[in-house]
Amino acid sequence: MDTCAIDAACDPQVDFMQRSVVQLTQFQQNNFCTGTLMKGPGDKIYILSARHCLSMRGLRFVYPWSSYSVIFDYALPCNASRVSDIPSTFGRYLTGLAIVFEDELSDIAVFELLQDIPPEWGPILAGWDATELDGNFTFTAVSNPQGDTQKVTTGIVSVPFYRVVVNDDHSVSLVTNVSCETHTCGFYLSALTSGALTVGSSGCGLYHDGLGKIVGTLSSGLGSCALPSDPWGEDAPRKFFGALAAAWEHGFHRLFDLPRDGERSAEYEEYTRALPTITVGNIVPEVNPRLGATHMTIALQQRPERNTTITISPAEPWLVTVSPRSISFTTDNWSATQQIAITARPDRPETSATLQFQLNLTWPVVDEAGRWSERIKSISGVVWAERKGTSFFNPQEVQAPFRHVADLERFNPQVPLIAQHIGPFVPAQYFSYKAGESEGIVIETCPHTRDPNAHNMTATIFGSLWTTNKAIPQRTKAVSIPRTGCTQVLAGLPGGQSELGVPVLDQLEKEGDVSMITSLPAREIVEASTTPTTYFFRPEADLTLNITTCSEETTVGSGLEVLDDHLRIIR
Repeated sequence: MDTCAIDAACDPQVDFMQRSVVQLTQFQQNNFCTGTLMKGPGDKIYILSARHCLSMRGLRFVYPWSSYSVIFDYALPCNASRVSDIPSTFGRYLTGLAIVFEDELSDIAVFELLQDIPPEWGPILAGWDATELDGNFTFTAVSNPQGDTQKVTTGIVSVPFYRVVVNDDHSVSLVTNVSCETHTCGFYLSALTSGALTVGSSGCGLYHDGLGKIVGTLSSGLGSCALPSDPWGEDAPRKFFGALAAAWEHGFHRLFDLPRDGERSAEYEEYTRALPTITVGNIVPEVNPRLGATHMTIALQQRPERNTTITISPAEPWLVTVSPRSISFTTDNWSATQQIAITARPDRPETSATLQFQLNLTWPVVDEAGRWSERIKSISGVVWAERKGTSFFNPQEVQAPFRHVADLERFNPQVPLIAQHIGPFVPAQYFSYKAGESEGIVIETCPHTRDPNAHNMTATIFGSLWTTNKAIPQRTKAVSIPRTGCTQVLAGLPGGQSELGVPVLDQLEKEGDVSMITSLPAREIVEASTTPTTYFFRPEADLTLNITTCSEETTVGSGLEVLDDHLRIIR
């Protein structure tokens, strides 16, 4: 980590903030983000972070709950140079998250933490404020930059602005020509006065020093180390925070069962729970009827004052059965995990759809005042459909030409929560096609609805290993037909033992989707657009090309890529 970073433990005034900050890790993406604990309705605990922590290489995958780890109290003593006790440093972590809110227009996301937090860890639930702010305030942020231990940063927010656009080359463009008086602005522009914010700090809370609450999350920025002598100087970093005010307008309020015109803030508070609390292994159980029963485990997090029995009751007894229906813990075996088997009923009424079920766990608890009561914790799971095409792992085999109408809701009733086994998972249907020889292929997808506001749909072609970083070269284009949201994907598929598919541009040329250049020199004028224009030139011999681009509007930039006929970038 940069030497300009400041250990959060060196500033005792932010101790309460440290206790509300967690590190989010996702091993499948090999990335780190920072999150902030928040209180939800009832027993719910939320983690506020950044939406871009959920995406990968431009593809919006939903990774399974079990792949996210939440690390608590990942900090070192002030100016400590090394970790002296590694097991204890990483000993406070939990797995089990559901994505309950995401907003692209503010780059804000919220997870629900499905596990209990042991109260003895001493976490604090952050206060927050989602009212619209004019800027001009100082802030403090505690984050885990580059996956390091907690660091503290201070800075100044100048003004809100409309939106951030992250370009393909990872540069950042600001949309500032939209008035915040007529539109809800999604971001704040800021400069740093001490410390650093960098990769891994994403999602950390923007603590408004005046209000004493979180008002946004770190989205992106330029630079890392603060330049205290000239924070707004040309060489100083700029950071962009997503605004809770914008997220509120886009649905954040629903997380708290509040109307849009309801109370837009909450206070900091200590996390408390009546004891004992529990840890659940496989907290989102997924039952594949073809594989038999799946299992979850339960253990207490504290030694109980008396023997404790937990009963397990399916809310949909017609869908699943559990065995045993109850488990008991004593003052001796309280920390030992006990196993529950969950089986899909063979006589369930529908086997062709993926269905969600709920298990209610009930057990006696006692609060700090010695009052006993009964606690109910609900666990959500899913029974997978007994048919092909529901995930990467059981695609439906097809032959071309092929046409199919799919009801995605029947496949994925609660996409933010479930992802089969180790994922990744997207709200889609999965097909497998084996090319007998190298050939071009065209896939057209359309939403089967009359809704004019239907979301765009598209297909993505992968190799047989479903790897996201080695997708087969392909091109996607919108289809101009009366229905909205339709796209075409064109690609060259390998076949037999060949390593490469047919040239994709051959197919694009047939579709009339490229402009041919027949001789050099050539000069073309096109209208500026976010959709690229493709030109195709086939030289008869090796040659060196000089290509120049310019724009008649100085405010419009232009980009250029040179590709071969398989749509692979020539470097």
